[in-house]
Amino acid sequence: MNVIRAFTYAFDDPDWFNKLAVTAIVTALSIVFSPLLIGVVGWAVLFGYMVELVRNVRLGSRYPMPRWDDFNRFLSSGANVAAAVIVYSLPNLFLSCVSSVLAQNMGSGLIGSTLVLALSCCLFPVLLVYNLVMLPMLAIGIGRYVDEPRINVFFEFSFLFETLRQRLDRVVQWWLAVIVADILFVMLAIVVLLGWVVLAALLIPVYGLLVGQLALETLGGFKDKPKNAPLPPRRR
Repeated sequence: MNVIRAFTYAFDDPDWFNKLAVTAIVTALSIVFSPLLIGVVGWAVLFGYMVELVRNVRLGSRYPMPRWDDFNRFLSSGANVAAAVIVYSLPNLFLSCVSSVLAQNMGSGLIGSTLVLALSCCLFPVLLVYNLVMLPMLAIGIGRYVDEPRINVFFEFSFLFETLRQRLDRVVQWWLAVIVADILFVMLAIVVLLGWVVLAALLIPVYGLLVGQLALETLGGFKDKPKNAPLPPRRR
């Protein structure tokens, strides 16, 4: 997993400015309007864009960032990914809601505070382990979705977990790369305006490439030939 390349590969693309500019706009609008339906639609479009990016990585494409030339296709493809992300996130949402409700009802007094603290200490390791397993399984699922664009692939848990287990070394490397990317994005978020623009432009391209790299390592290359792949050398 190459986290440095994840942040730099986009600028090798001759059309990098247009692609990143549209990505920044769609990402920013999706974040701002997340509480509304249009925000959900925006994230679905971004997930569809990521699927196309992952496909290009598995193809070995020289410039894996796709063009923003078909929003309907991205929306159609990304809707299933968005649904899978929501389902995968349900345990996090449920346990967070339970903790919040208990904290409000039991937080007053020494006994209530102690119980809330004990519950939090018990839930945190559970959520940590769940997310350590869930996120790479979701990433592998996106890679699998490239092969078979149907929502069922995200819920073939035995296959996804077995793939993760067999390539655990690659998954650990992927997690380290994701953590480094997270730190860099937090640093960007501190820089007002300019950092936010760069973050919005690179968020999907960076994580998309990392997901594509994990899919390539665990599932192999895609069966189709990329349009901009280099030609094989001629035999003498």
